[in-house]
Amino acid sequence: MIIADFGLAAYLTDQEKILYFRCGSPGYVAPELLEDKGYDTGADIFSAGVIMYVMLTGVTLFRGDGISDTLEKNKNC
Repeated sequence: MIIADFGLAAYLTDQEKILYFRCGSPGYVAPELLEDKGYDTGADIFSAGVIMYVMLTGVTLFRGDGISDTLEKNKNC
């Protein structure tokens, strides 16, 4: 069983505090990733919060009719 995948992990130096690589699952990704503003560790906190919501309620937070609808609801929170 795989618990975590660190294939997209990145080490940030003092000069690099913002990432711009788009990654993540629709409905779980932080809105700043979807707007190409750059992101930091706060994006991970957002995603962890969404996962916790799903675990507690049993339903996804951003539900849509398709991927584009889900991403739009995710971006607008």
